[in-house]
Amino acid sequence: MAKVAVDRSDGRLEVFKGNDFVSDELLKYIGDRSPSLKVISLSCYDSTRISMEGFTELAKKCHLLEDIVFNLSNDHVRFVQPLLLLSELHQLRRLTVGAVIGISNDEIMAILDGCPHLELLDLSNCYKYMHFHVDDAVLAKCVRIRRLKLPASYDDDGYSDDDCSEYYCDSPSSSDAYLFDDYCSD
Repeated sequence: MAKVAVDRSDGRLEVFKGNDFVSDELLKYIGDRSPSLKVISLSCYDSTRISMEGFTELAKKCHLLEDIVFNLSNDHVRFVQPLLLLSELHQLRRLTVGAVIGISNDEIMAILDGCPHLELLDLSNCYKYMHFHVDDAVLAKCVRIRRLKLPASYDDDGYSDDDCSEYYCDSPSSSDAYLFDDYCSD
């Protein structure tokens, strides 16, 4: 059914939202036929159907992507530099990533350098999987981002009083309140 919708768009598909029916094969199909794709939202809890490699193949072909929501299940295997390719998406404005394993400082810095229009960076659901340290250098690069959501600091016991650390570069407007609810809801 999704392939039929992609075909009917005749190359003009701009928004795709999918969940457990999405597979690497479908991502390749979308990438091959949807050069105008601007928004993709994927929530996949079946770790056998979709991989970061499949997603990066789509991203290589869709250079107009502005908004990415990519949530994987908690049991995905570790990927080597899974987000580095996103630094080549120069139109990217909003990036929300959940439960991706192995995110590094190099990847975060590359995304911050390569995506000059980035307004939202939400990594708050990656707290168990982060392999980077939020230091002054990372925060200095994030100064132009309107909303930055990073995982809370976890103690040795694995617990934190906060779900995430959220940084604003300016006061949130009423439209941001909607986005805050959208991105911070459990």
